[in-house]
Amino acid sequence: MTTYAIIYDTTTGIGYGSHAYGDSDPVLPSNEIACTQAQAQTPAAWTVVNGSLVQSLTYAKATQSALIKQGFANANAANISFTTAAGVTDTYQCDPKSLQAIQTYLSGFQAAGAVPSGFYWRSATNQNNAFTYADLEKLSQAIAARGFANYNQLQTLIAKVKAAKKVSAVQAVVWVNP
Repeated sequence: MTTYAIIYDTTTGIGYGSHAYGDSDPVLPSNEIACTQAQAQTPAAWTVVNGSLVQSLTYAKATQSALIKQGFANANAANISFTTAAGVTDTYQCDPKSLQAIQTYLSGFQAAGAVPSGFYWRSATNQNNAFTYADLEKLSQAIAARGFANYNQLQTLIAKVKAAKKVSAVQAVVWVNP
């Protein structure tokens, strides 16, 4: 049976490495503590406090903040529903390439204040939907408004993570699309 151990700094208690011992009852050095295989895979997530292995609050905060930031990025890149002035409702892509294309067309057609005859915007469902310049502007505004709401949520959640005093409180802060 394999025994796992986390190697930790004896001054701070912070884990920084791990060992797997083939012996089921090894004598561990003074800077190691027995752990599960799962714990051994993320030694920096653990701290030794009064001889017990506990999850590191600092690590939990960093991990949860990264998950929240990924949720923010995913929410901003998610397709958005939009209804044109002609009443056509469809979903449109919001990935960086699509956002750049919207801005390029808005800038390019700004002087005329209109798009060329027959102009369309391809939806996420691959439909060519007729778009006016105003439709393009409003789609851009809808994406920006959603991004701003997402950004406000990001700031609120990150502040909650930073203020949390327990790992369980940190892990309770999760991204939910507004």
